[in-house]
Amino acid sequence: MLSIQKSELIATYNYKIDGLDESLNYRLEIYKTSNAYKGLVFRLDMYNLMASFPRTEQDNPYINADVSMFIADDYFYNDEQLTRTTQEEVIAIFEEKLKLLFNTSMSLS
Repeated sequence: MLSIQKSELIATYNYKIDGLDESLNYRLEIYKTSNAYKGLVFRLDMYNLMASFPRTEQDNPYINADVSMFIADDYFYNDEQLTRTTQEEVIAIFEEKLKLLFNTSMSLS
């Protein structure tokens, strides 16, 4: 038997990490389910898109050469790791993991 679980997006937080060769951007989305709060993390990445359909030799093979998209970040992709009973717990765990990822005691503002 199929079951459908409904969740509501209740908050979105954007984090910009400066001080590296280039800045990194993360997005934390927090969803409320029937019994918990769940965080999903995305990282802003840039891609060069190329046409997959036939083009003439005179055409530039790149379409919108630089495209930025938020993609799910594999480092944070674990259902249990960012599932807690309060929204504040989810944020605290994410921020701690972010600090560990960059091995720093960065300040969050």
